[in-house]
Amino acid sequence: MHEWIAGIHVHSTYSDGTGTMPEILDAARDAGLDVLISTEHDCLRVKREGWEGRHDGVLLIAGAEVTPFAAPHCTALRIDHCCGYSQMAEEEYLAAIGAQDGFAMVAHPQGLVRPALGIRQPSWTHWRHPVVRGFELWSYLHDWIQDFRGWRMLKAWAFWKHPERMIRGPQKQLLKTWDTVAQGRRLAAMSGLDCHARRIDFLNWIIFPYRQMFETVRTHLFTEEPPGSANEIDTVLDAIAEGRSFIAYDGLADATGLWAEAETPSERLLVGEEADFGGPTRLRITLPRKGQVTLIADGQPIHHRTAEQVEFVASQPGVFRFEVRLDGRAWVFTNPFYLR
Repeated sequence: MHEWIAGIHVHSTYSDGTGTMPEILDAARDAGLDVLISTEHDCLRVKREGWEGRHDGVLLIAGAEVTPFAAPHCTALRIDHCCGYSQMAEEEYLAAIGAQDGFAMVAHPQGLVRPALGIRQPSWTHWRHPVVRGFELWSYLHDWIQDFRGWRMLKAWAFWKHPERMIRGPQKQLLKTWDTVAQGRRLAAMSGLDCHARRIDFLNWIIFPYRQMFETVRTHLFTEEPPGSANEIDTVLDAIAEGRSFIAYDGLADATGLWAEAETPSERLLVGEEADFGGPTRLRITLPRKGQVTLIADGQPIHHRTAEQVEFVASQPGVFRFEVRLDGRAWVFTNPFYLR
């Protein structure tokens, strides 16, 4: 399998970001990304103007963030148009995405209300819609502003200068929702940056420059085809939709090289894959460095060990995934193995 490092959920001057596509691609290359997924608000100009494709080692894929007013947001992928979607209800625009053979990944689904920052977004509710293939389990920017309040505006510099002090990892309620939904259907998790690189000109200050963001929370994808092969855009989008991936806070430590698999009596499964339970199954994770590994089964922690490699034998069906922490801080979240 080939490992790709992806930066997902990025805005440019085509919507409300401050960077041009050449500038963003340079930042992605410098940060070591293999894949960059742009998600401009309610438009596909990145695709229409010919930017989608390979650029000196970085594969750029164009999606669109559907952003209805005072409603949850959703990223549409593998589509050719999104005209009018922001004026539709969720059921309506999801059906329109499906009609293009596209799929949806929910953006920052936990919702957030921060009037001081102009944010009023309710939580996502359409978890079982077939067009919804996954969601942003860990949205870096939304994680950072969880503890931000208007009365802390005077500490904005400290919030920006030391983001690691604010980063907590995925919200417990969102993890609980994922574990509940996954018992009935496959649902892929990915990371999200929600990167805009907003400028404050009179202070000569960029809030989270692109390169800085691209080195934080990333999605590591596994594919059979290597980068540069034919149909590589579809290859990457398939890996995202199927959940053949894990999320890592690479700003804490680079998780490249991590491997997780489930060995059943008859086959081996990659993260995100599903099979009928046919007997005792070995669940295995190998890390590039020692971490505190927890195995979650149907939403409950069942095994914990600090090591570089952990193996556990599952004696009954369930939905199993790994979480890894470094010195108590959230680092890695794998997509599940679905043993039905």
